[in-house]
Amino acid sequence: MQTARGLRLLHQDGWGPAHRVLRDLRPGPGADAHGSLPPPVAVRLAHRELPGSHIVLRLCEPNALCLPRSFAFALWLSALGLPAEVVVARQRTSVSARFAFHAWTELHGEVLNDIPGVRTGYGVLQRVSSRHLAGAGAR
Repeated sequence: MQTARGLRLLHQDGWGPAHRVLRDLRPGPGADAHGSLPPPVAVRLAHRELPGSHIVLRLCEPNALCLPRSFAFALWLSALGLPAEVVVARQRTSVSARFAFHAWTELHGEVLNDIPGVRTGYGVLQRVSSRHLAGAGAR
């Protein structure tokens, strides 16, 4: 439910209001158990949760690009108590203005929904995560 609401806000009002939803998100009931998982176990769990997040994403925004995909996944994981971050970055050298910016989701310093080497071509502009889970997902 949080994921669908967040995506609707992102679509209607843009990143400014939407990123505050993630920042202020409180994990759901039972999320304490996930927050204390060792990082490798948490990352495996996150990879298993990706299809569920994508179902909600495709129902809400069938043609979503990287920001809605990453935002939806971070909301989904944060609601479960996993300290996921949306990373917004600018391409270091850009051929096309259309793809000069990119976004992905990270957990414990691992890229979850893109190729692991994505960081090399981009300079990070912003990292957004739930402040109620802050510090737990830091690299």
